[in-house]
Amino acid sequence: MWLVALLLVLGVGTVYWNSLHVPFVLDDKLAVMDNPTVRSLWPLSGPLSPPRNGLPVAGRPLPNLSFAINRAISGDAVWSYHLGNAGLHALAALALFALLRQTLARPVVPERLRHDALSAAAVVTFLWALHPLQTVAVTYVSQRTELMVSLCYLLTLLAVGRAATVERGGRWWGVFAVVVCAAGMACKEVMVSAPLVALLYDRTFFAGSFREAWRRRWRLHAGLMAGWILLGFLVWSTRGRGGTAGFGLVVSPLAYAATQAEALPRYLGLVFWPRDLVFDYGMYVARDTRVIVAGLALIGALLALTLVALRRWAVAAFAGVLFFAVLAPTSSVVPVATQTMGEHRMYLALAGVLTLVAGVLWRWLDRRVVVAVLVLAVLAAGGRTLARNSDYASAENLWRDTVRQWPSNARAYNNLAAVLFDRGEIQEASALLTEAMRLDPQNVDTLRNLSRLDLQSGRLALAVERAETAQRLDPDSAFGWIVVAVARMGAGRLPEARQAWQAVLRLRPDWPEAHLGLGDVQARLGEAEEAIREYTEALRLRPDWPEAHLGFGGVLERLGRVAEALTHAQRAVQINPRSGPALALTARLLYALERPEEAVATYRTLLEVQPNFPGTYYYCGNALLVVRRPAEALAQFDEAARRDGPSAPLLVARAVALLALGRTEEGAAVVQEALRLDPRYGPAQELWQRLGGTSP
Repeated sequence: MWLVALLLVLGVGTVYWNSLHVPFVLDDKLAVMDNPTVRSLWPLSGPLSPPRNGLPVAGRPLPNLSFAINRAISGDAVWSYHLGNAGLHALAALALFALLRQTLARPVVPERLRHDALSAAAVVTFLWALHPLQTVAVTYVSQRTELMVSLCYLLTLLAVGRAATVERGGRWWGVFAVVVCAAGMACKEVMVSAPLVALLYDRTFFAGSFREAWRRRWRLHAGLMAGWILLGFLVWSTRGRGGTAGFGLVVSPLAYAATQAEALPRYLGLVFWPRDLVFDYGMYVARDTRVIVAGLALIGALLALTLVALRRWAVAAFAGVLFFAVLAPTSSVVPVATQTMGEHRMYLALAGVLTLVAGVLWRWLDRRVVVAVLVLAVLAAGGRTLARNSDYASAENLWRDTVRQWPSNARAYNNLAAVLFDRGEIQEASALLTEAMRLDPQNVDTLRNLSRLDLQSGRLALAVERAETAQRLDPDSAFGWIVVAVARMGAGRLPEARQAWQAVLRLRPDWPEAHLGLGDVQARLGEAEEAIREYTEALRLRPDWPEAHLGFGGVLERLGRVAEALTHAQRAVQINPRSGPALALTARLLYALERPEEAVATYRTLLEVQPNFPGTYYYCGNALLVVRRPAEALAQFDEAARRDGPSAPLLVARAVALLALGRTEEGAAVVQEALRLDPRYGPAQELWQRLGGTSP
């Protein structure tokens, strides 16, 4: 058994090692990076009180706490989050192995399978742990909720079995079962069925009847059911998970049930042929009547067979009940509007299917043949899982694969477009957003990305219109107000942009991005003191944020508080040494503080980082003039003229460098050229007069 356990852990590590650097995708940013309750571990009331909106951790305090632990370990670096998911998956595999080993050895199990309980438990668990259908739950960080609730579910059943069989210490196993069941309720709503499944487990494998199970261990089962009180409170406190789950949503119960009639047969098909896995099905709603009817017929037949088997083949029936019980909360008639289908829902349910299939094979085939078939299946599954994890290597890979596998998903087109837009591939991003709009004209995320695209393309009025349209459709979205604010800022509508940033802060006063945005607008409106307050709050919420230090430094510079401004500018450079704006501000402030040698060094660094940064050659040349290095200054001015063309200030500076080098005639000619460009430019007139000329 210890050898099997060791090999299980090694197997999980082998197939998930290439997932440790998978980037955050979809809900991960909201659940981890933008989640204010995971930024500090202490006091525990913080991470144990997750946001009540539609985040994956809403009403799920224990997964939220686990994310806080990861953030304390690695910040925004993804490796510890993925290591945590893989570790939880390995623990769940060990719990499943112990549960199967315990269960298959019971006298009610057919003798042939009971005789090979250890072998059967081992191969089923290996297939479950390495099955590619599990990748979406393990590799997608936000699905930690599925991992944790499944681990608690398995440990609850394991502890109930121990409580029923262990003479000494059985009571403590019962206490452990109650505690871990309550913990599961604090992980995900799937746990709602655990007390009933535990009672069925006791009846099927230990007590022989429900009456006897209740008589012998009523305190245990009552304790498990008491967990519903905690679950009920958590569900109530989130008000339908921020309006994303429950009745009265955009997806009706009937449409959602029809979609599950297509989803469940698909899930079962992927158990046996996991080739066309889909990361995200979006808000898909089934509409093909033939597919829906066929799915309902299959599900009805399986459910009826399970109910009949409860009386005649109770051992096999338990696997079927586990399948339906685990899927019931998310795959019945209660809509989950943001994701109508999801392969992660099969994470625990897969154990019931695989156990049932293995039991049938053990019943009808030779033991050696069964073991050989299942071992080959384990090897194939592990290889496929390793390959599937490579699809997660980048957000672009993942969304391209999703578009290919599920082309009706508007969200996939939109998210792929967002990735390409951020990389500057505007043309393909525009085509993808057009297709997303065709599939779902009311998709607010697509409208917001189109607004960003319009802003980039200079269609300022259209950018504002689309952002505001999306916000009317989704008025309570804090992120939507950010898009509106950015569009209004791009269009120069600063007072209205200020209102939008203030709307963000009314919804999410803990978002540092909103404080930074409002500070930037107030700085541009000349409201310096108000801007300073917002920058201060942004840095309180996110201390090492270069953009906030940069904005703070800029507004302090305009107030003449140059030394304070330099502190923030240099901090921004320390955090991000390749930030062009931070280096430029630092150099400018050093020059203003009469530290020209340091200014020259900073300008040199800026030119290495961003050789095309506007004006850098000109300002660097000016600093070189101050430190009496005219030859180097002249080279900088010549490069500036080559890149940006001549201007009166640049020509005057070039003339000064020439004069400092003793090239008076060339200097005078350059001054005349500056005056031809701008006859009213004061420094050019003054220099010309000092050279003995007369003002034109």
